[in-house]
Amino acid sequence: MCNQHQSKTMCHFVPGYILENIANSEAIPDKARQAAITTLSADQGFREQRMKVLASDGPPATLRDPNVPAAQTPIRTALVGPTAMAQPPDGTTNKASWHL
Repeated sequence: MCNQHQSKTMCHFVPGYILENIANSEAIPDKARQAAITTLSADQGFREQRMKVLASDGPPATLRDPNVPAAQTPIRTALVGPTAMAQPPDGTTNKASWHL
């Protein structure tokens, strides 16, 4: 079940072409059409944001957030152990280049 919905319905991935057909079909109830339009809009916004990040020369926005490395530390420790925390995998001292 999907924890984000009070209706306790199952959440599944719906391909964009199906959402477009739902949004453009007059045979579909208005509520479903509006949901499809909202989902398509959110998906388009996410894709545009991702393309901007991929096209930029700088690091992803999450690396600029000082809370991100602190949040990743327990995850990294759990995955690779506390002794591996002393040095990043590539041997650099630049913590921004560390990868999980």
